Amino acid sequence: MSEQVTETPTPVGPDRIEAALQAIGLEYEVRDHTSDPEKSRIVTGFVDTAVAFVVDGGELRAEGYWRGEVPAARAGSILEVTRTMNERNFVPVLFVTEGSEDDRLAVCARARQTVGEGLTDEQIRDFLVYYLRQTIDTFAKLAQAFPEVVDWEDPHLAHVEAEAAAAAGQPAGENEEDPK
Repeated sequence: MSEQVTETPTPVGPDRIEAALQAIGLEYEVRDHTSDPEKSRIVTGFVDTAVAFVVDGGELRAEGYWRGEVPAARAGSILEVTRTMNERNFVPVLFVTEGSEDDRLAVCARARQTVGEGLTDEQIRDFLVYYLRQTIDTFAKLAQAFPEVVDWEDPHLAHVEAEAAAAAGQPAGENEEDPK
């Protein structure tokens, strides 16, 4: 019978979040908190998402902002879409807030994990990975619902489209409906 190794939960701080992000291969920055280094924010992101992790009040908190900002005139639509997503998904919880410009609305995705006396490395990694996957998926759905606010190209989508075209026997970028 093989022996199982069990990690002991240990206190969670910025250094443990950094280690978990390194373990999953993500680049990040540390934004130091001026009065309390244990409240430093660890930030990372993707083409359509900015994400911050912080430990505060006995919780590991994750907060991501979608790059797309919806015109305030579409407030009813974005509120309905985020309400429906919140009803269907446990993580992340979506909030609509003021955007970076007047008359724009932004979407924030939040999640929290109680840390108690501590977490194992695996628990931290699992939380980060689950939050990031769910947030990326959620923001992709927002991009589909509001394509008019998408002003970026996801380099990963080009790779996926090229693979799909290769699987279909077409050179990347060609469409069988294109007239010759």
